[in-house]
Amino acid sequence: MNVPRDAARLLLAPIWEDFFARFPLIHLDIAVEDRLVDIVEEGFDAGMRFMERVPKDMIAVPLTEPLRWVIAASPGYLERHGRPVKPQDLHDHRCIQMRISDHSTYPWELGNGNSMLRIEGPGPLRVNDTDTAVDAAKRGIGLVYCFERCIETELGAGVLEIVLPEWTSMGAPYAIYYSSRRHLPPGLRELTRVIRETRKL
Repeated sequence: MNVPRDAARLLLAPIWEDFFARFPLIHLDIAVEDRLVDIVEEGFDAGMRFMERVPKDMIAVPLTEPLRWVIAASPGYLERHGRPVKPQDLHDHRCIQMRISDHSTYPWELGNGNSMLRIEGPGPLRVNDTDTAVDAAKRGIGLVYCFERCIETELGAGVLEIVLPEWTSMGAPYAIYYSSRRHLPPGLRELTRVIRETRKL
């Protein structure tokens, strides 16, 4: 199965112990990478993606609820640069950008219940890894845009703070998907069931 890094960390890592205790004879082969692959062409039985990015000819099973995206910064950054109070303020801040698999920059999509905005703020850093972006934000390099679930520990410890909380947005859920011309192997069916039973997203 082909899985992006964030999905591996948020969905797979927490269930390994329980899964293999329940199914000790199952062997899984997981490729963790963020590029968009043709799972049929490259010989994968299944993949994980955001539901909205699953090809139309595939069968998709949602694994999570819609994911909450937030903007966060360190207290030190906010002390030095001020706290944005409206989305347009982001154009005057240091935004840590995320490079996606086609080498474009992932836009920051903000919603307040009445309208949606897409912001591409300036910044000193663009990376292709959420952990690296979060670490840079913790060190005061700039603002980070990510799943709230990715930074629960940092938020709880006060290392990061959510900014513009009224503009958090809900994004597509993660889904497992596979070819409509194939059946999902039993091991991956059980993995899907365990994730859906234990998901905390």
